[in-house]
Amino acid sequence: MIGAAWLHSLAIKQCTTNDRLRGIFKDLLVQEIDIIDKMILFGKVKGWLGVVPQYKPML
Repeated sequence: MIGAAWLHSLAIKQCTTNDRLRGIFKDLLVQEIDIIDKMILFGKVKGWLGVVPQYKPML
């Protein structure tokens, strides 16, 4: 899924002349980012994602 988002971001970058095609790739990218966000939230709810340790600076 993340690979597809990366691929569509490259397609947006390369489609400088065709506005319609760039819009299609932009819509796909936004949809994929929303799906990835929902997957991350689902993983947090289920407890599948590890807890990231907090940063504590040494003073």
